[in-house]
Amino acid sequence: MLKHIVLSSIGLAGLLVSCGADVTRAAGDGGLAAGGNGDQSTEGTNAGGQTGVGGSSQGGNPWLLSLGDSNAIATSGYWWTYTDHNAAGSAYHAVINQVTSVTVALQPELDSDTVHGNVIRVSGMVPAALPWSLVSAADPSTLDGYWQAMYPDSEIPAYPATGVGFGFLKNNAVFDGTRGGAVGIAFDMKINVDMPQINVSMPMVGTDLPDTYYADAFPRRCQYYTASNTIVSGGASCFAYHRKTFSSPTCSSCTASAYATLAAVGQWKRYCALYSEMEIPTWANAATVQLLPTFNPTQLVKMMWDMYQPPESGTPAAFDVSIDNVQMVTAAQARQLASCDLSKI
Repeated sequence: MLKHIVLSSIGLAGLLVSCGADVTRAAGDGGLAAGGNGDQSTEGTNAGGQTGVGGSSQGGNPWLLSLGDSNAIATSGYWWTYTDHNAAGSAYHAVINQVTSVTVALQPELDSDTVHGNVIRVSGMVPAALPWSLVSAADPSTLDGYWQAMYPDSEIPAYPATGVGFGFLKNNAVFDGTRGGAVGIAFDMKINVDMPQINVSMPMVGTDLPDTYYADAFPRRCQYYTASNTIVSGGASCFAYHRKTFSSPTCSSCTASAYATLAAVGQWKRYCALYSEMEIPTWANAATVQLLPTFNPTQLVKMMWDMYQPPESGTPAAFDVSIDNVQMVTAAQARQLASCDLSKI
C-alpha cells in the first residue's frame, strides 16, 4: 500500500492482470547457486488475477512499480517466488511458504501496520550449502538436472536457494531501468525474524540464463560451468547477479554501512538500491569476474530479493520478509531519501 512514496506524475490507473510467475535463478553466498522452481511460468492464466497499480512502459517518468496490493508490476511483469531445483524433502532444498506457478499467483498479505495494508510477504528456510568436496568433483548428485535438460553441456551446481522477485516486463523481456532518468530503485521492507543478510539483485543480459521452456525473451550472453569449464578452474557469469547486500546489525561477521543495514526485526524501513551500488557477488572467483559484463541498468530483466544462504558448515537459516512500495527513483528523488547514499548518486 502507498506510504511516504516520492511521486512525480506517476500514473496510477488500474491494470487488470492475470496470475503469473516467472522462473528465475539466484546467485548464492556459499558458492554459485542456480535455483528456480521448475513449476513457475512467465505467464498466468487468469486464476487469481487481480487489479494492480498501473503505469506506462513508454512514459517519461519513473514508475511506482508495485504497491504490494497484487502480483502485478506496473510495467507488465509479475511478482513470483523461486526455489532451487533440488527434490522436495532433500537436505539441500530451500523451502518457501508461497510457491508460485502458472496457475498459482503470489498472494499479498495484510500487514499488521494499517498504513501499509497489503504487502508482499514470504517466509521459509534455506539449508546449508552443498559439500564442496562433491561440487568440486562435479558429482552428479550436485548438478542441476533442470538446466542440463535444457542445456545438455551444462554442469551447474544446484546450491540451495530461494527468494522473491519480479520480471519488469512480460516474459522477462529486456527493460531499460534508466527510463525517466531513474538511478535506482527504492522499496519498503520489514524483516520479521532475525536474518544475517538479504541480497537485492538485478539480473541482466549477460548474467542471467534464459529459460527456454518458459520463453524468456532475453538473449543468452552468459557462460555457465561445463566439463571443460569447471567450477574449480573456470568461471561462470550465468547467475552471477550484481547485487546490494543488506546486513543485520546483530550479524557479528557482517560489515555494512548505514545505507546497507537492516532495521530491527518488525520495523518497516525505506531502503535504496542505486544502480551505482550494484556489486559483483562475493563468491565470484577471478575467472568469473573476467567474464562478467559491467553492470548495465539499461539491460535489466528482473529484480530479486535473495535470501541468505548459509555456508557448508552453517545451520539452516530461517527468513521472513515483507516488501512494499517498490519504486524507480531519479537522482532528485533519491536525494530526498535518507536511506540513499548521496555519494553514490
